[in-house]
Amino acid sequence: MKCLYLSGIIAFCLVTSAYTGPLPDTMAPSPQCTGLTDGSGTTLAWPGGLVPFAMDTNIPGDLQLTVLDAMQYWEKYSCNQFLPRTSQMHYAHFILEQSCCISYDKNNLSIYLNSVCNMTVSVMQILGRLIGASDVDIQLSMNRSNIAPAVCPNRCGRNIWVNPGSQGSLPTIQSPNYPSNYPTNVDCTWKVTAPPLYTLSASFSSFDVENGPNCSYDYVEVMNVDLLGNILRVSQFCGTALPQLIMNTRTKFIIASLHSDVSYSRKGFQLRFNISAVTSSVSCSIQNGGCSQLCIADIAGWKQNCACNAGYMLGADGLSCIDDNECLKHSDGCTQNCRNTVGSYYCYCNEGYGLDLDQKTCRVCGATYNNSLGFLFSPGYPNSYPAHQNCKWYVNIAPNNYLRVTVQLLDIASSDRCQTDYLQLDRGNFRYNGKLCGYHSLSYVINAGLTIAFHSEAAVTSRSSGFLLLYKQLRPEEVTLDDINYVTVDGSKMVASSKAKWL
Repeated sequence: MKCLYLSGIIAFCLVTSAYTGPLPDTMAPSPQCTGLTDGSGTTLAWPGGLVPFAMDTNIPGDLQLTVLDAMQYWEKYSCNQFLPRTSQMHYAHFILEQSCCISYDKNNLSIYLNSVCNMTVSVMQILGRLIGASDVDIQLSMNRSNIAPAVCPNRCGRNIWVNPGSQGSLPTIQSPNYPSNYPTNVDCTWKVTAPPLYTLSASFSSFDVENGPNCSYDYVEVMNVDLLGNILRVSQFCGTALPQLIMNTRTKFIIASLHSDVSYSRKGFQLRFNISAVTSSVSCSIQNGGCSQLCIADIAGWKQNCACNAGYMLGADGLSCIDDNECLKHSDGCTQNCRNTVGSYYCYCNEGYGLDLDQKTCRVCGATYNNSLGFLFSPGYPNSYPAHQNCKWYVNIAPNNYLRVTVQLLDIASSDRCQTDYLQLDRGNFRYNGKLCGYHSLSYVINAGLTIAFHSEAAVTSRSSGFLLLYKQLRPEEVTLDDINYVTVDGSKMVASSKAKWL
């Protein structure tokens, strides 16, 4: 594990291998990464232990389940509760990316998941760091001063896991001090989780909460959440009328919260829960449960939800997957241009720029030269050139002078008429300015300055080393007629006519 601390950002903690053994409760914290901070050294705090989260729609369903399982682990061993984000400004944001890191950015934490991070223990480690409980290391460690169970009784609300054998004694939650008045200026949250193969429902048996316009004083909020952490329904209630909850047959979690202001309070509420066995007759093993891509099943194999691969989102029918146009999401990080493709996207740059290694940032690729002798080469030379380059260089010469152009090496992926990757050179007074690709060498003389363009695209899977070009200014007396009339291609002379295709 390596931790790199950058100015203004917390740490990039890369998990180099995954631990698959038992998870110890205690372990001495590693000095390299002793806690998740906001860049100023202050440990991040989640008021009341509530951690709002959001997961991008392109995260595959099985990876979403891995994250939710890790959340339940930490809810059992800490005083934290992970809740789907509604409108909170500070929240944990799960993103599918080509990196494995946690970065802090002003209002939210971004947790990047990929093939390295999508294993259960790796996600547990990162979530542990998120709540200040563990170090991102091969083993899991806890800082019990951040999550000590002793502080749990002092918090209003708790996590409840329903036992499938508890049909006769299902949980009931009630407001503090019930049936006496609940305290003023309090926020309580209960998270109730159904057991495997069951869904959850709830009903109020008693309700008396201070009334106000749009429940702006005191209120009880009930949130229904499905197996993948998606919010199915959110309702707020106040007053004395017994609320009628609308339940969804896919409800796996119910999150109930009480908020009271600084003035009056009332008797409060009682909320009873019930569980129902999943009676779905649809199996993911039969025609993929009707899902076009991923079928998410419970441990018995019964279908719970359809989900989609990265780059797709679930259609309105809940079965089909449609392309998720990432470019509509603020260009999805591209600094200049974004092009959507089916199931994916890529960034590309304006003329004179090339895409950096992060495949999102465009940097200047090209320059203007006035010297009499020099050389140019493709980005990354002599290694393979990167995708999405759109570079341009200019070489100026003194009046009446000539310029010898020598492409010492041309090693660019071939394509039909060099449409994808190519080097394009001025040919002086000749009208034909062709694109060059393949493996060649080239030398010629022109009586003007030179414009060099290099372009690469994303479609080519195997890259070549690009090009190496030398240029030299010549005085008129240094130029022969052969220099003007012939071009040397791959060691052979050919007439440099206006219509001939050199390569």
